Amino acid sequence: MYRLGSDFENVSPDLWISNEKVLKEKLLQLSNWSQIPLINSNASHYLPDNSMVRFRGMIQDMRNPEFYFESFEVYNTLTNEVKIKSGKYRDTADILENEKINYTTNLKSAERLTIVAISMPGLNKWVLDIENKENYLKHLEQQPNTTKRLGSDSGVKLKRSYNEVAVDDSDAMDVDNVNKSPNKELKIEGNVDGTSNVVSREHLLNFPLPDVSSQSCLIKRRGSSSVTSSSPEERNKNWRSSFPYSECVWRDDDGHLLNEKNNVKERWKNYFLSIFACEDTVADDNVTSTEYMIDDANKSEITMDEIMKALKCMKVRKFKYDIVMSDMLRGGGGIVARCVRQGCLALPWLFNLFMDSCLYDLKEYECGLRMDVCQMPPVRRRPNNLCAVGVWAAGDVDPALNGEFQKNDTMIELHSESEAEIITHNPPPSLVPRIHAVYVKKLDHYNPLVVDNFDKGTVLNEANAAREHLLKALTELLVGDKLAAEYLICHLISCVYHRQDTLALGKFCLNLSNVPTQKYPKYGEQLYDIIKQFVTKSYYLAMTLSNMNTLALLPKKDYECNRLTSGILQLSKNTHLILDETKLEQGRLDSIGVGNVAALGHLIQHQKVEYDFKYYKMEFDTDIPVLILSEGKSLLPSDFHVPLRPEESSLEIFDAIVEAATYYLKEEIMNTIRSYLTNIKLVKYSVTEDIQFVENDFIEMRANSSLENPVTADDLHRLLVLARLVSLSRGFDTLNKECWEISKNMEKERMNRMKNRGTSTI
Repeated sequence: MYRLGSDFENVSPDLWISNEKVLKEKLLQLSNWSQIPLINSNASHYLPDNSMVRFRGMIQDMRNPEFYFESFEVYNTLTNEVKIKSGKYRDTADILENEKINYTTNLKSAERLTIVAISMPGLNKWVLDIENKENYLKHLEQQPNTTKRLGSDSGVKLKRSYNEVAVDDSDAMDVDNVNKSPNKELKIEGNVDGTSNVVSREHLLNFPLPDVSSQSCLIKRRGSSSVTSSSPEERNKNWRSSFPYSECVWRDDDGHLLNEKNNVKERWKNYFLSIFACEDTVADDNVTSTEYMIDDANKSEITMDEIMKALKCMKVRKFKYDIVMSDMLRGGGGIVARCVRQGCLALPWLFNLFMDSCLYDLKEYECGLRMDVCQMPPVRRRPNNLCAVGVWAAGDVDPALNGEFQKNDTMIELHSESEAEIITHNPPPSLVPRIHAVYVKKLDHYNPLVVDNFDKGTVLNEANAAREHLLKALTELLVGDKLAAEYLICHLISCVYHRQDTLALGKFCLNLSNVPTQKYPKYGEQLYDIIKQFVTKSYYLAMTLSNMNTLALLPKKDYECNRLTSGILQLSKNTHLILDETKLEQGRLDSIGVGNVAALGHLIQHQKVEYDFKYYKMEFDTDIPVLILSEGKSLLPSDFHVPLRPEESSLEIFDAIVEAATYYLKEEIMNTIRSYLTNIKLVKYSVTEDIQFVENDFIEMRANSSLENPVTADDLHRLLVLARLVSLSRGFDTLNKECWEISKNMEKERMNRMKNRGTSTI
């Protein structure tokens, strides 16, 4: 029976922490990571808790930083024993029933980043079959299920986390597995008692492609850490020093700069007092606020009720000097009142400054030195392929790693978060598992047939043979059009290899027009069924009027749930997108449809995808080869437009041709083509100085051009892009005279077809 390597079979969080350097070196020296269980190929309930696992996928979103106790002191009330424990690689504090955490001394705080990773969008079936075959570990089924926390029979009773208490409640959150709607918006169904706690599976998984099975995973990476002083005063001083006021500019009511710290403090004191004193009616709390001032004669007697009252009296949306609005503070309830000194919901230095000036000697136990919530701007990155190795955390989450797990503890009630955000950010671990990453590796490709350290010479030597197999199959599928097959091969091996200003060098959007849909209405789907057996990742999008007016192509920020809702164009590198424009019927495009068409055009021209953050949009680089199938010239832009010239004999027997192509493409030939398409993209192409023939030919073309048919620099650029792909497809890593002549002839024939093509049939 297959067993894991002895070094990683029983690695626990504590063992990894004590031997982190040695174990990480051994991990990186592993020639085959398949020795470590892959979540994508193994059911989560078979994976033991606190064990080493892997996850492959794409970064979909990045959450706010999460603060936790990297190390903390626990006190045993029975034995009076004091221990130092670690919170690294854990979601819950590893403490016993009779142990308590000391929050005043020996605390080391740290930060970790939560990455939302999803299984690779558009991954084709042949890749999944090979991946599951190589990584499915049958022996895990015989292991006892340790994903549940230890019960009373184990002899050791662990305290429950906040989320565990919630799961045990009768009104616990359920996941609706029946709803298969592709809509990822939050839909909460109410119970009989009026509570809302049922959400769709699609909403929690947040997968870009509709009607496609997927997996999601929360990957937590350690960030910076800092030692927390034993003195509460020193802790507050250290937090304030992280946000020095000298970096900010403050002015008084007359617009004069304030340089002295006391003047700045007095300025903020007066400002906060002015927004606390108001006459607004607070509708959501049903409280009519009246003027509220601090009694200077009774400075040390400010109570928690008075703080709550002050927060409720703040003017709605008048907190203009920070990212936190006053209604958010008012809605925060007890946690805001308790955590104002810690700065959990706004700039820490600013709140410490204000509270020192206005609330004076508020006791530390009243403030609470906890950081359960910290709203910081999230970091967004373009989608990347990744493979993460880390510690499997199957239990529920306690963000603060707190030992005081009591249901009525207001300190762990995240009132500052909306119900939608709490549900979205805390999905069931059985649906969205958590991994504490010890190593994250960026993947150059996702082809299981291609080794990491491939031999460039072997790849180039075998390229021409693989190309001949592919050319023969594509020529038949393109109804006997060899020129179109040549261009399609160039498209399949294309990728963006460099970006210069606004140019994405290497992109090769191909528009195949004159598609025989009148005789074969499903021609586009039949062609795609063969193409997806060649490439690793792909997606077919029928450009029907309904799809264009309803589908969400661009990712969009959901501020209610505080996450990035995925869109279809949030795809990883080298995902082939096939747009079937032959499905477009007569009708009207609404505003969503017009926006979707514009997004597709922007993707094709610039290889960028706009992410919609509601108040602004941000572009992210991408690398998505786009193939457009149309009857006439596409309404979308393209780099190369090739009108098909079907052979009459091939048109008559196309269904038989498809069946014969399937028979011809045996597993061995298919694997050769699949490896070829990936390996060629990894070959580094170089341009030598011995290309004088290019310059001479361009001068000649310019001399023979006319006003009706001018030759521009864009024509040269297009020809050089084609020549690069023609050379690579034939096994050459540099341009030679033969490939240059082939490229010129291909372009000449294509341009002749463009001149002689008939009118559009759309």
